[in-house]
Amino acid sequence: MRPEDLRAFAQRRWDLVADSKLRFIGERFRAEGPLATRRVARRLAERWAALHPGGPSAEARRQDLSDHLALKAKLDRASHAFRRR
Repeated sequence: MRPEDLRAFAQRRWDLVADSKLRFIGERFRAEGPLATRRVARRLAERWAALHPGGPSAEARRQDLSDHLALKAKLDRASHAFRRR
């Protein structure tokens, strides 16, 4: 890889990349419905399992659950900001 390629990548308009990604996801969801999300999640899980054939340890699963519950609690506390008034 050439240094100028790395610079071009680093100097991309990341806001445009994010907007494009959101549009793509929205269009796919509208076209395929909520099952599209499930299919993507399944593919990600299959990819992870292929890279980590032994799977996560029991401790890693406990930590992951704990992290998810902590995030959910934060989102629940902040949910009022997303409700219509």
